[in-house]
Amino acid sequence: ASISPIVDDEGKVRRFIAVKEDISDRKLAEARLRESEARLETILDGVAAYIYIKDPDYRYTYGNRLVRDLVGRDMAGIVGHDDSEFFDAATAAKLRVNDRRVLENGERVSEEEINTTADGLITSAFLSIKLPLRDDQGKIYALCGISTDITERKQVEIELQQHRDHLESLVQSRTAELAQAK
Repeated sequence: ASISPIVDDEGKVRRFIAVKEDISDRKLAEARLRESEARLETILDGVAAYIYIKDPDYRYTYGNRLVRDLVGRDMAGIVGHDDSEFFDAATAAKLRVNDRRVLENGERVSEEEINTTADGLITSAFLSIKLPLRDDQGKIYALCGISTDITERKQVEIELQQHRDHLESLVQSRTAELAQAK
């Protein structure tokens, strides 16, 4: 509400005018928006995927709980920073190539990415899906990435290949022995 004085020609206050605006609809809409954002945050932080948003300058504007845990920072420590602060130079360069495809060319990218943290302590394999976010006019304003940690799967694949290679060498060795025995 606002109250304004009404003065006469001599500058004396003769009346007041009060304007009152009913903002209950706006307050209800704000409450619903907060509830919706809280639900979305619960979902994004509860999934087993690394979900992030980057602006056209390749800086993070959002990272869910798994992203924050991976880089060891809270949301304020992620927002406004690019991959060079969280990953080694080679990883940051590879990520930039894929991000550029999304942000500059509008491509939807699905790639395996091997990431090493800036301190060199953690190397992980991810299946990353990155897509452009567009405004009402179709202009790309951000990139949304969803990355799934496939490190364990990649390790199992390597072990399986090693077993296959070992079995193949045994077969070749046995085949050679049989050929010599003839």
